[in-house]
Amino acid sequence: MGAHDDPNDRRCLGVSAAPLQAVLVDEYELARVGLGRVLADHAGAAVVASVGDGAAALAALHRGPADLLIADHGALGPNGAALIQPALALRPRLRIVVIGAHESAHHATQALEAGAHGYLLRTSTLAELLLAVDVVLQGRLHVSPNVNQRVLEGLGSGGSRVGLSALSPKELAVLRSLSSGTSLKGCAAELGVSVSTASTYRSRLMEKLGLRSAADMFRFAMENGVVR
Repeated sequence: MGAHDDPNDRRCLGVSAAPLQAVLVDEYELARVGLGRVLADHAGAAVVASVGDGAAALAALHRGPADLLIADHGALGPNGAALIQPALALRPRLRIVVIGAHESAHHATQALEAGAHGYLLRTSTLAELLLAVDVVLQGRLHVSPNVNQRVLEGLGSGGSRVGLSALSPKELAVLRSLSSGTSLKGCAAELGVSVSTASTYRSRLMEKLGLRSAADMFRFAMENGVVR
């Protein structure tokens, strides 16, 4: 190997001259151990780092190269900037698959726009996980079928805004207010609008973000720094 060769160049369409090197990021050790065994059986992968958060994953990438990073969505940080973007800056040929907890198209779009190559749900089958690994190592994108269409619409809409950026100032204010525990009536009073109007803002923001319930809205607000 020449002085300027990148070890990741050994991979061609998912086949490496050396074992696939994987970094696994998940809060739960049991999940990482299981995933590591699956990758070893399927692709002969060597897990070079098994860590619980994004900072530890970046430290591992500083220490040495990797071909594949699989991360729980919770490790990404706001807009993926805490993990995906720095990881790709360190290892441009790294392929990244994100695993999310629910079907929010916002989360999938957020991860892909930050530079991830795949997005799966925790409810995905083992077969889909292995397919996603093969697909991203071939240089293509893979998105879970449960969110695929909405993500493609967001990514292919000619620069249309997605996620928080898609919300109007009033919709964002409603999201912040309701996620902080304020009632709809109290939210309406804060904004100086009728309860009916506040309800309309709530319906619009939930549709834009792909949220189905108040619990989804609170979770989204917490994960994206709208409330703390």
